Amino acid sequence: MFMTYRKLRPEESGLYRSIRLESLQLYPDSFCSTYEQQLEKEKLGFENYIEIEHPDKFIMGAFKEDELIGICGFHRSADDWHQHRGEIIQVYIRAGHQGQNISMHLISACMEIAFKLPGLERIELGVLSSSKAAHRIYEKLGFEEYGVQKNYLKKGELYQDQIFMVKTG
Repeated sequence: MFMTYRKLRPEESGLYRSIRLESLQLYPDSFCSTYEQQLEKEKLGFENYIEIEHPDKFIMGAFKEDELIGICGFHRSADDWHQHRGEIIQVYIRAGHQGQNISMHLISACMEIAFKLPGLERIELGVLSSSKAAHRIYEKLGFEEYGVQKNYLKKGELYQDQIFMVKTG
């Protein structure tokens, strides 16, 4: 299986929208957004960033030949006091391709580009306490826990904590 990991190009913003909505629809407990809320939007936030090729806000894609099978987002605030840190978000690998280390390669490729940004010192992420497999992947990639926000999400009567992790460059 030949895999390519690269930033999405402006003409691929529609591919991003499709896979992002799929992730929210199929795995509603893994993300902090809902399918219904995002579906209503004319454009998802990252669609705009992809289209203008924003250097500090981008989506990496995992491509099996020409098919987009995974995404990993990176976001760095424009605020001067936050330029030393960025965040990994929206990691998703399509069913049928999970369990093949694609997410590890995709996140690694994303971090490689991000750590080349001037002034970036650390990459942070949040993982829901129920996402045990994702947590293990982040640990293997060298992320370390630095905090937990109890009861971060409430879906019905069920609470989930968010675990904050960081990797320095």
